[in-house]
Amino acid sequence: MTYSPTEPQDTPPPAIAVNQLQTNFAQFGTIFANNHTALNNTNQGKHEAVIFQQQTSDPGVTDDYDCLYCKNVTTASGSFNELFLQIPQFLSAQYPNRPQQLTYNSVKTTGPQYQSFLPGGYLMYWGSVNSVPSTITLSPLCSGIASVVVSAHNFTSVGTPIPFDAYAFVTGNNTFNIESSLATGAFTITYVAIGIQ
Repeated sequence: MTYSPTEPQDTPPPAIAVNQLQTNFAQFGTIFANNHTALNNTNQGKHEAVIFQQQTSDPGVTDDYDCLYCKNVTTASGSFNELFLQIPQFLSAQYPNRPQQLTYNSVKTTGPQYQSFLPGGYLMYWGSVNSVPSTITLSPLCSGIASVVVSAHNFTSVGTPIPFDAYAFVTGNNTFNIESSLATGAFTITYVAIGIQ
């Protein structure tokens, strides 16, 4: 016999299903270990993974509960399954109750350019440059740039010190230029860019 998740049932009496109950009891540890820490371990019985069935559309929320679900998202970098949250409608009906994307398929933790995600379908990039003009290409690709903020961290060395100026020009969906009219010699200009998936 094999494990049956529907046993025991409330009827008929358990005495009729003795063989199935014994099989279930013998195999329970193995079956339970799927997505759980095995029994008789330090963290026994804890979930190790949560599996979401992919949805083809947003389920909508009409009651007083939140909905977590998985849905496929197509971005400039490809197509990925991501986790979404939809909460009950709390504004007037003229403001749609849009779902919020909570995950992104990658986080870039090695420089010189770093990348993470923001809830709602945005990507955040940051890094620094030591020469201007510099062209920055965002990776992974995004479909557009919502914002770029640059900041110079040095001063001129001639006469009265003046902070370097720094500014950015968006030149494409994934590129922008950093420029300065005062930056010379050794300097650092940092940037933060928000991209739209």
